[in-house]
Amino acid sequence: MGCRTLSCLILFDVPKEKLDVARAVVMLVTLGPLTSDLGISPEGKGQVLFLTERRMADPATFVAWYRRARHSTLDAIRSGKEPNPLPVPVDQIPKD
Repeated sequence: MGCRTLSCLILFDVPKEKLDVARAVVMLVTLGPLTSDLGISPEGKGQVLFLTERRMADPATFVAWYRRARHSTLDAIRSGKEPNPLPVPVDQIPKD
């Protein structure tokens, strides 16, 4: 993971057959208001870029936003409003 002031690039190095599952987990709850799957790097690693905004530089603001985003994402998956991208059954997805 490499970060700058308001952006981070996450690289994940997993066996090729696990790349889709790893991507789904990384993309499950965005780490910033703008998140983009950049596909495979020249080295064969998955790449996800997330961009944030100046207000997220405050740790308390970021943590509060992240908790709300994670909670609503997991609720949507458990309720069936969003497909389950995780390699576990819906009933095993945590409440928080």
